Amino acid sequence: MSLSPAFSEDRELVTRLNDLWRRAESGTPRFGAFMDERAVAVAEAFCRRSGVNGELYGGFNGAARKMAGFFPPWQEPELSAYPIKAVELTLPKGARLTHRDFLGSLMSLRLTRESIGDIVQGEGKCHIFAQATVAPGSMNELVKVGGYGVKCGECAGEVAPAKPAFEERRGTVASARLDNIIKLLTGLSREKGAALIASDQVMLNHIVCPEVDTRVREGDILSIRGHGRFRVEETGPVTKKGRLTIVCAKYT
Repeated sequence: MSLSPAFSEDRELVTRLNDLWRRAESGTPRFGAFMDERAVAVAEAFCRRSGVNGELYGGFNGAARKMAGFFPPWQEPELSAYPIKAVELTLPKGARLTHRDFLGSLMSLRLTRESIGDIVQGEGKCHIFAQATVAPGSMNELVKVGGYGVKCGECAGEVAPAKPAFEERRGTVASARLDNIIKLLTGLSREKGAALIASDQVMLNHIVCPEVDTRVREGDILSIRGHGRFRVEETGPVTKKGRLTIVCAKYT
């Protein structure tokens, strides 16, 4: 399979995905490592454009970090087949820990970032998704996080993704073009917004977007270097003056 020019910056990733797909065609499901949101977006585009029998999954609905799974043409993708294991850490009462605390402790066990999926914090607990080959064995060694003693056990029940905090941004634009939306969200002129786009400092759905006239749609995720990350909540209605109402949520 020849690679689309759209994937030129991610050729190595696409080559790995293509190899997994080809190997799965021989009759055995194949799985990659955990990927960050940008790589997941590239992998999803690869699956759509190539029409492969594959799916992205991170261990639970709503996961951000996922692994690619490819299955033989005659086999339906099975989420239970993914080599993902969830472990549950019980935290002491009053423990104040951040995502960085948990990730740092995991890295101290000589685990790679690609072997760890989402880290979902809750009240008194933290759920960690990892490749089955490293969990729970390696993480049984995890006895302290950020100076607090923790207990590692099996995850019981469904895990809900953590709800991010948002700050609403609202305004009107001439159209849903990318440069118009950036002007609204940053307060910069369209020319300066276009310069951000041209210098690869704007990502749309985790992929660099070089076109100022790209149409932005509801549900899109915009990352603007130096200005934050936004989710487009509403595009419309049109005002009496013919301008389009835009509502975005900024991740805080």
